[in-house]
Amino acid sequence: MDLEQELIGKIAALDDETLRKSIGSVAKNMGFDPNLAALYLTDMDKIREAVKNLKPEDLTRVKENLGEDTVDEIIKNIRSELGL
Repeated sequence: MDLEQELIGKIAALDDETLRKSIGSVAKNMGFDPNLAALYLTDMDKIREAVKNLKPEDLTRVKENLGEDTVDEIIKNIRSELGL
């Protein structure tokens, strides 16, 4: 298992409140309106399932769209949120 998939597994295993805070923090760091992000973070089972179903090609597409530096910063923030 590569590091990205391991990180996805750890994120998906978080309790609802920690997962909500972590995703909210990432969204804020990416420039999303925190109030708008909160609206999307109500169904944590759907969020968790979406995280679990991420595939390497999904992550590659995110890297291509956001840029390697931005993705590295997001991953760094997630790891920090998780205490890794």
